[in-house]
Amino acid sequence: MLRTLVTLLAPALLFATACTTEDEPAGPTGDFGTAEVEFVTGDEAYLVAVYSMLDKAEGAASEAPADYTLSASAGASTALRLAPRRHATPVDASRWQGRIAMESARRTAMAQQIADLRSGRLSPPRDLTRQASACSSDCVGNAMCWQGSCTSSPSLTFTNGLTVNTTVVAVVTGDVKVNILLDDADVGAEASATAAGTAFATAAVDALEFFGRTDGHTGPLDRDGDGAMTVVFSSKLAALDNVVGMFEFRDFGDPANDTTATGNQADLLWAQVPSDETRESCIASNGCPTSVITRELAVGTLVHEYTHLVNYAVRVYGAGATPTDNEVLWLDEGMAHLMEDLTGYGASNIGVAAVALQEWPSATFASSTDSVQQRGQAYLLLRHIIDDSAANGADALKAARSMKLHRTLLNDDSLGFLHPIFQQRGADGIWK
Repeated sequence: MLRTLVTLLAPALLFATACTTEDEPAGPTGDFGTAEVEFVTGDEAYLVAVYSMLDKAEGAASEAPADYTLSASAGASTALRLAPRRHATPVDASRWQGRIAMESARRTAMAQQIADLRSGRLSPPRDLTRQASACSSDCVGNAMCWQGSCTSSPSLTFTNGLTVNTTVVAVVTGDVKVNILLDDADVGAEASATAAGTAFATAAVDALEFFGRTDGHTGPLDRDGDGAMTVVFSSKLAALDNVVGMFEFRDFGDPANDTTATGNQADLLWAQVPSDETRESCIASNGCPTSVITRELAVGTLVHEYTHLVNYAVRVYGAGATPTDNEVLWLDEGMAHLMEDLTGYGASNIGVAAVALQEWPSATFASSTDSVQQRGQAYLLLRHIIDDSAANGADALKAARSMKLHRTLLNDDSLGFLHPIFQQRGADGIWK
């Protein structure tokens, strides 16, 4: 069965209609319905996007994208016709459950850490970073400063206590320096890890711009004081049930007074080893099943988790003994999904938005529990606020760079709907 969603995007408006579904044994062809737009002033500009998404995994590689045409009537002189585009994988909400469970457990542990810091049961993080300028000069080649000395083979502790021996396969220098590490158990993936890590280095620059951090990856973000971000690619994440990447806040911890800390004392992100497939090559070769971690999926996930890292580093770790409460769950995840979009890796959001639209009448918004539907709704709300600011034909990305919604939300003392940017819209504005 093929389900086609038609979304109509216009300044300050978002329309979504689920068209009729039809069983087509010979292939996904048929009349999927008609969407009509009623113009008010006559000079609106609309983008019509058609996404065809398989409901079932079976046949994902063999079924062709649905053919469709777009036509104009009632005196309209032109109609935009686009090539058919299909979502890379079936929309399967269950594949998100491992990631949701992991991130929910992380939030619970963060809440306990905040309570312990405020009560004095846990001492605040030390002022000095782990490195304390121990590396007298910049490390050269594929080497990084780790536990006080330059090395090309740092040993880390994984979230479950396992030792992960790695090799530095690349050091990307630029506005955000990134050390790219590969688990020694994953020899042969050096090229794909380097490609994904390098792309993340570029995306991190954009992410910091949206956070309004003109000083780059410094201050509380740079836990170990080495002037770099670290990304570790390891197949050990496969044991975490479809978790493509993660931020482990315990990596920031101080083992002198935090028994749950990993001992890494570093600002790092973990990711599964990506394939050498890009999204386009994967779709062209086999329809791209959910088991394939494309470069874009890996980078988008890293950008998502980097948003969580920034929120934690500023709100909790950097605040010492008086950490700010975590951002509420629905907004924290909405910010992370929006960052994927703004940095150019939002294709994965098609899935969460589709699930939200399909289950909109029954989905719970802004609840205390995580879900795919809630993530899609939160993303759509934040994206709408940006699009709304880009009215009168303005470019949405330029509006996002000017608005810096992430900076506003990070620096406000308020949480959730109490943020002024929501309050000033009122209930009607949020509903629209």
